Amino acid sequence: MAKKIKVTVIRPTKPLLLGDFGKVLFITKEADKPYKKYTKLDDVKTDFGADSKMYKGVETFLSQEDSDGNVIQPDVWYCASKATPNEEFLDSLPTGDFYGVIVDFYDEEFTKALAKWLTRNVKFAIVANSTAENNKLKESVRIYFMAGKAEGGNLDIFGLPAYTFAQGINGRWSDRRILGVDPSAKTLTEESDNEEGNINYTRNFVGYNAVTSGSWCADGVRHADQTIKIDAIVHNIETNLARMLIEEKNTTMDGEGIPKVEALLNRVMLTMGKQGAVAKNNSGEYLFKVTVPSIEDASAQTGLTVDDYINRTLRNVKIDFTISTEIEKIEVTLIWHDEPLTA
Repeated sequence: MAKKIKVTVIRPTKPLLLGDFGKVLFITKEADKPYKKYTKLDDVKTDFGADSKMYKGVETFLSQEDSDGNVIQPDVWYCASKATPNEEFLDSLPTGDFYGVIVDFYDEEFTKALAKWLTRNVKFAIVANSTAENNKLKESVRIYFMAGKAEGGNLDIFGLPAYTFAQGINGRWSDRRILGVDPSAKTLTEESDNEEGNINYTRNFVGYNAVTSGSWCADGVRHADQTIKIDAIVHNIETNLARMLIEEKNTTMDGEGIPKVEALLNRVMLTMGKQGAVAKNNSGEYLFKVTVPSIEDASAQTGLTVDDYINRTLRNVKIDFTISTEIEKIEVTLIWHDEPLTA
């Protein structure tokens, strides 16, 4: 199903920088500790203490391995803790450093405020949820609920972002093994209850101790990687077009300027394809098409009107693309033959 996303590039009223898509902020519900940038685990230990939920969680975050056995080593991350987290706390956070937010506790009112804050600031969060089938917060496409204890100490929630954020925007969310943690759902009943509440969980599966169950956002319709890929595409389009308007000469609404816009958008989408956000066809070509209006077309639907020239607005620029989609289920038909098969 095609979905329209409007991107309007104007003189910005806020910084275009959303924060690095690979950087994360960890939030725990402990003694108040201010927002701070970290590059060493020992510094977290010094600030929070060896027995803190933050230290144990970040230790888990930094101990994850890729499929070749190499330890994933993010170069920077951010931490903050608040005994009574609220909307004021969220509004005090800088927003240009990180994209992912990891919340290691469940508080319904705080989560409601968080959902609005994520939308305003274009970010994505992994949030502990202890309510299972009674979960009432099912609206946000910017929250990935993960079953966990309301008071915190959910190590799998700390381990997951090593794969889903630190390794890029095409990080897989479903079927992610998380090392050194216990599964959050240990029975089929727990699994079923979480699924009813649009809550993902970790389970013991095919020999791995903790594997994520799904990629659903809180709304049960959007997948986490889809939200992140769309954010990345929109951000790159906005940023590159804004830079072009600042830096380029003769970006005019005519046969000279409009092709520059077209060429730039093609480069942006090619880059997003290389980052894993755009699907490929059987020939390995990325599935996108950039369309710009012709100055010979004066229709409001596809071209440029007199008002467009007066307002200096280049409308009817369109990008059709196919977002890359992770395989999460495989259906195989096994056909039994008694007779010998022939070519």
